[in-house]
Amino acid sequence: MANSNTKWQVIGQQLLIARMLFPVSIFNGVPREQIASHVHKLANLKRKQQQGGTLTQQEIQQIETVMPYNLDAWDGYPVEREQFLTKLNTLEKPVIALAGDTHNAWHNKLTLQDGTEVAVELGTPGVTSPGMEHYLSMDNDTAKKLAEDLPVLIEDLQYCNLHQRGYLTLAITHDDAIAKWHYVDAILSPNGKVSDTHTFVISA
Repeated sequence: MANSNTKWQVIGQQLLIARMLFPVSIFNGVPREQIASHVHKLANLKRKQQQGGTLTQQEIQQIETVMPYNLDAWDGYPVEREQFLTKLNTLEKPVIALAGDTHNAWHNKLTLQDGTEVAVELGTPGVTSPGMEHYLSMDNDTAKKLAEDLPVLIEDLQYCNLHQRGYLTLAITHDDAIAKWHYVDAILSPNGKVSDTHTFVISA
């Protein structure tokens, strides 16, 4: 990558690189079917704080005490991730990392521990395989609400979709890269079609 003459650098790999740090209380005995409502309560506390409201010390601890939700991703290898992202930061080239495996859609900032933004990460949903909405037994409305709440709590998370199946395309020009998530209305029928999209433009 350092020797590449191309303007954009694209990394294709399996797992999410970004820090996906969830409040610890989510893992502290909250029943699976109540996780989404618990996250919503914590996200509202964070929204109140962002709007200048006062939180108790206990509430602050609830939203600031965090841990990775999946140690099988790069969150399980924080030292190696920091080394890797530090190398990317020396390239002085726009970098896009592509990921899958979670079966949901993600758009993350990739940052060093000091907050320096190094790259953009795009995660594709699964075409048919179920994602977080299945494992947490959520209906569509609950999954939509969770997808709105998680970016409030997770600093580097910019966007996610937890209830629709589909795929991701990436169109790159000299000046920008256009990421487009395509969501289909059916996965068990050959008549399924794209019914919804989400677009994000990355400028070089």
